[in-house]
Amino acid sequence: MIPAETALELATIGSATALGLGDDIGSIEVGKKAGLVLFDTKRPEWSTIYNPVNSLVYNADGRSVHTVIVDGRVVVENYQPLFVTDVRSLIQTVQQMGEQMLARAGVAYPPRWPVV
Repeated sequence: MIPAETALELATIGSATALGLGDDIGSIEVGKKAGLVLFDTKRPEWSTIYNPVNSLVYNADGRSVHTVIVDGRVVVENYQPLFVTDVRSLIQTVQQMGEQMLARAGVAYPPRWPVV
């Protein structure tokens, strides 16, 4: 229902503006902090690139992220995070944080079917 270009603008420029950070982030411009994500477009989810923005918004996921640069610093390279040495521990920590956040908000997402 939302064109891919609109979705991308909402996720970048729109969210920066909503947070009151539009002068600092949200677009690639001189003087702003930059965050760049380089995708491996040879992966299956990118297999038909008629519209790269559409493929990015509606097909791509984290598995195709090759490199990430944040404010001039490479934080992911060759698919590997450079900011953490124990990925499994990070995943467990993030899971716990998410569960705690949902509990504080009183939100639950139980599955509709039994999960064994």
